[in-house]
Amino acid sequence: LLHTFLAQIPYREDYRRKLAEQNRIWRELMATDFAESVPGLAVPPAALASVVMALVQGLTQQRVVDPDGFDRTATLEIILQMLAPFFRASVPTSGETP
Repeated sequence: LLHTFLAQIPYREDYRRKLAEQNRIWRELMATDFAESVPGLAVPPAALASVVMALVQGLTQQRVVDPDGFDRTATLEIILQMLAPFFRASVPTSGETP
């Protein structure tokens, strides 16, 4: 359904506005949560929310198209290691205990 909406964006301003609004709501919710729950966040919360959204949306699309296309465990570990510095946390890999 998302791809149907995306394909129509050049022709349907109402679709673009609807998707933009939904993305804005998700981004604001995440940014608010990041700002409130991560003291001293080193990056703008809205920018971090956009990156998290891009990861989630992109990986979700890949899973829908090709469910076995990537190693989910390895991908999760990479994402945790990528995001850990922004949250000033040390994220254990699957072989370590927290």
